[in-house]
Amino acid sequence: MKRLFQHYEGEIQGLIGKELKNLKSLHDKNDNDVILIWLESGNSWFRVFIDGVYCGVDEYENDESIYDVEEDDDLLIEHKKWVNGMTINKAKVESWVLPEIKLTLELSSDTKLILKCDKNEFCSLNIIE
Repeated sequence: MKRLFQHYEGEIQGLIGKELKNLKSLHDKNDNDVILIWLESGNSWFRVFIDGVYCGVDEYENDESIYDVEEDDDLLIEHKKWVNGMTINKAKVESWVLPEIKLTLELSSDTKLILKCDKNEFCSLNIIE
């Protein structure tokens, strides 16, 4: 694992230019709170999360998303293969008042993926086309 980014604001240079193959979101089955996302690009997987203090991006050689789910968890991994072939043009983290943090990924298709956590640390993944 290699840490690419850990801050509450700024550009994530390590994601810019990456062509996506897959997106996985890990969320709570009960309230749809998004815990984190995994992005596949080339021979790497990127684990992206917001923990209330910062946004973190870690690079892995293999898909290790299964280790984020335990058998007794009420968590669900959802695959979004439609991102296949899209390139990340911009990756920006913003924060106004912690723990409110927003990550915006602008893709080559004019699609935006927004991972946003509110003041209660409830996170959602929104897709804007």
